[in-house]
Amino acid sequence: MVLLTATLVITGVLVGSNLSAGNGGASSPVVPPVTATNAAKKTGASAAVSPVSSSQSIAIPGFEKMVMKAGQTRQTVKLYNPETNACYFMISLSLSDGTPLYRSGMIKPGQVVDVIEISRSLQAGTYENAILQYDCYSSDGLQQLNGAQSVFNLEVVP
Repeated sequence: MVLLTATLVITGVLVGSNLSAGNGGASSPVVPPVTATNAAKKTGASAAVSPVSSSQSIAIPGFEKMVMKAGQTRQTVKLYNPETNACYFMISLSLSDGTPLYRSGMIKPGQVVDVIEISRSLQAGTYENAILQYDCYSSDGLQQLNGAQSVFNLEVVP
């Protein structure tokens, strides 16, 4: 009885995921935006998003806040692509008004970018609703997949 219930629940989740993706079961992934409200609430936590296939999903790191130093363009951060992913990431950082600050190159699964050069120095303060845009690319030909956004507070300290 427990096995039957578990099988029905798993089947329902998989069917529901394909129906909500609106792609009729096609293999191309649909990755909805990830924000601090529907991602884990801790800095550096990650959230799994819509399935790429019935057995695989893309983990998108979500951040509640990120801290940078005022008056500097070289910043120490931790941007990464979880090693469980089977795709590359290209990560962009921008302010809530759309001002671009940084765009990475291709980040392979398991790779961490811990020092970045932002396009301009920032004054001390809290920049609410900053955006990390994750563009995902297949590892077998770099076909662009869908992406996701993570909204967070950027804290710039003196």
